[in-house]
Amino acid sequence: MHKLLTMMTGILLTGASAWAAENDAAQRRTDWFKDAQWGVSTRYLITDKDKGMSAEEWNKRVDAFDVPGLAKQLEATGCRYYVITLGQNSGHFCSPNAAYDKYAGIQPSKCSKRDLVADIHAALAPKGIKLMLYLPCQTPYGDPVAQKGFGLPQGAKDQPIDEAFAKKWAEVIQEWSKRYGKNVVGWWFDGAYGTVSSSLPQGTNVVGRWFDGAYGGCRWHSFFNEAIARIYADAVRSGNPDSITTFNSGIGMRKGTDAEDYTAGEINDAAWVECEGRWLDGKQWHMLSYLGPRWCASPPRFSDEAVIEMTRNIIKNEGVVTWDVPIQPSGLIPEPFVKQLTAVREGLTKPAAPIIPVPPGNLAYRNKRAKLLDVTGTKELSANHDGKDVARRGVDNDATTIARAAGEYAWTYHVDLGAVHPLNRVVITFDKDQFATEYKVNLSADGQTWTTVAHVEDATGGKPEVSAL
Repeated sequence: MHKLLTMMTGILLTGASAWAAENDAAQRRTDWFKDAQWGVSTRYLITDKDKGMSAEEWNKRVDAFDVPGLAKQLEATGCRYYVITLGQNSGHFCSPNAAYDKYAGIQPSKCSKRDLVADIHAALAPKGIKLMLYLPCQTPYGDPVAQKGFGLPQGAKDQPIDEAFAKKWAEVIQEWSKRYGKNVVGWWFDGAYGTVSSSLPQGTNVVGRWFDGAYGGCRWHSFFNEAIARIYADAVRSGNPDSITTFNSGIGMRKGTDAEDYTAGEINDAAWVECEGRWLDGKQWHMLSYLGPRWCASPPRFSDEAVIEMTRNIIKNEGVVTWDVPIQPSGLIPEPFVKQLTAVREGLTKPAAPIIPVPPGNLAYRNKRAKLLDVTGTKELSANHDGKDVARRGVDNDATTIARAAGEYAWTYHVDLGAVHPLNRVVITFDKDQFATEYKVNLSADGQTWTTVAHVEDATGGKPEVSAL
C-alpha cells in the first residue's frame, strides 16, 4: 500500500485556546477540579471469580467495607477528590435505588441496603476530600433480567439505547443525585459509544457518535448521542447544579460531547500523554489512567519518580489527573499503591528535576512536542496501537519505538524545533514492515508558509532515509 507521509519542521504559531460562551458554566463548575490537580479512583466491583454472587453475599461485602480505613488511606495520599463506582456490569450497586429496582424488577434487590456513598462522603468531608461517582451509560450488560426490565435487548454487550431508555436511566441517576445533593461533586459516565460508518477514522466524533478502532476493529456501539448526554447531565444536576460530568467515548484524549464539563480522558499509557493547557475544545483537560499493569490490578507498574513527573507535567499546565488503583473487597487500597500515591504528594512539594533533552541537544524531543496531524496539517490525530504510538516516540532516539497516526492516510508528522535553525538534512527511519513509500519534507520558519524541500517516491522500511536539503 502506498502511503504518503508529509514531514513538517519549523515553528507552528497557534492562537490562544478559544472556547465559546456556552462553555462559561463548564469553566465555573470545573474551577475547583483544576485547583484540586489530582485525585484517586477505584473500581469497587464484582470480579470474575465472584460471578453469581447473591444479593445477600453482596450486602455482606458492602456492610464490611472499611470506610474509616479507606478515608485514612486517602488522607495520607493528599488527594483532593475520590471517585468510586456505583456499579458496572454485574448489576450490583453499592447504594440503594428505588428507581432502579422498579425497572429491573429483581428481588431481593441487587442494590446494597447500606448507602456506601453516603458513608464515604461522611468520612471524607472532614478531611477536605471531595467525592465523585462512576456509572455506566446503560443497564449493566451482565444482568439480562435488568436489561429486559429496562426494555433493552438481552446479551453480554452494550445494547442500542435511545432517548426513551435514557429517560428511565435518568430516573436512576436523578434519585442518587437528589439524595446526595452537593455531597457528590462530579460524575464519570462510561460507555458513551455511538455508531458511525466504519469508513471514518479512529478518533472521529460525529454528534457524540464514536467509531472505536482501538479495540481491534469496527464495533457498532450503543447509539449514544448529544440528546442522551443532555438528559443525563440534567439528571446529574437535579441534585447539585454545580456537579461536573463527562461521558467516556473510548480510549484517548478528546471532548466526547458538548454536554460534558471535562474530558473523560481514558488513557492506557500515561507516560506519553502531554497536556498543553487547561482547555480541550472548551472542556477541562483531564486524564484517567491506572497505576497497575491494567485496570484493578497489582503491582504498580511505574516508579514513584515517574508518577510524580507525569502528574507534575500535567498539573503545571492546569490539567487534572485521576490515578486509578485497585481496591480490595475490604474497601482498602493495597499498601504499595498507598505508598506510591503518598510519594506523589511529597514529590510534588519539591522542585522539579531539570529536564535533560534525550539525547542531549534533541530540540525536537523536548522543546515543543511533535504532533500527529492530518494531511492538511490542521487537525490532530489519535496515535495508533491503543494510543501508544504517540508523536514523541518519533524523535526519542529509540529505534524500538514508533510514531504512527491512527486511521488516516496520508497524514503529517509535525516537529517544532522551537526556533529557526539551519538544517542540512532530515533523516527518517521507518518501521521495516509498515512504512511510507512516498513522502514530502516541508519546512517553515513561521508555521504559516511551507516550502517542499524534498519529495521521495521510492522509500523503503527498516533503514534510515536521508533527505539532503
